[in-house]
Amino acid sequence: MFGIKFFDRPKPKGFNYIPRHYDPEQERREQRRRELLGPDAPSVKRHDAKNGEYVPGRIVRQAQADRRGYGTHQKREKRNNTLGTIGLLVILLLLLYLFLRPTI
Repeated sequence: MFGIKFFDRPKPKGFNYIPRHYDPEQERREQRRRELLGPDAPSVKRHDAKNGEYVPGRIVRQAQADRRGYGTHQKREKRNNTLGTIGLLVILLLLLYLFLRPTI
């Protein structure tokens, strides 16, 4: 009715990647690796960082994160929170001393 749809959401657009390069030698190496190590072995193309093996793009991503200062913001924020808490405690102790000290 009037073309209004409330609950029918469109599906996200898919990713159609067609490789432009095929290396039959690499395909043979991967097949041989699967035969030797079994079907659960990691692929030659994708290794996990836990094993310390090569992961494509890891060096570039790490360099970009370093340039952006990733991690330093969190450290600075934690330090500021700690200093703010200590400052608040000092002010509260000073106020308690001023109001609760015996008057002569």
